[in-house]
Amino acid sequence: MFQNCRKSLLALSVLATMSLPALAAPIAENTGWVYDNLSVANAPTDGSPYVFSLSEGQTASFKVTDQYVVGDTFQLFSAGTLLATSIAYAGAANTVVGDGRGEIGWLSTTYEKIDYVFSGVGIYTFNIVGDGFGGLPAGLFVRLDITEAAAVPEPASFALLGIGLLGVSAMRRRKS
Repeated sequence: MFQNCRKSLLALSVLATMSLPALAAPIAENTGWVYDNLSVANAPTDGSPYVFSLSEGQTASFKVTDQYVVGDTFQLFSAGTLLATSIAYAGAANTVVGDGRGEIGWLSTTYEKIDYVFSGVGIYTFNIVGDGFGGLPAGLFVRLDITEAAAVPEPASFALLGIGLLGVSAMRRRKS
């Protein structure tokens, strides 16, 4: 009887582990295009969820592009909230390019794409959900570019002092 309880507990623990959601893996920033795959229509991609963090003064541009079959569509979700939908291009021929780098799809006016900007300090977690043309699986490329805000130079102290002295001397001349 004790053996049956142990087996049942082991089976329950295995099932509980299998039902846990996948942990978000960080996406590498500023490394160029990364391949991702949509195995099931209207479900998150194999690479989802994506996660990254921003510090003070940083912004991030997250890009998604198709370059395989025209008609694939993609959406960006964070905690169930729709952030962006891919831009559709009408009248394109159903062609397959697939250079394995992503840049051709991004530069082409034929393929669907998303360019979403994140700003503000924090940790961002999001999914890409899509539909391959006709409910088929789809290949896509993503990239994350994080940029630092340009530093605003502070006015030089001597310049301020000089302007103040000019103002004082102008006021003295007016009085006399």
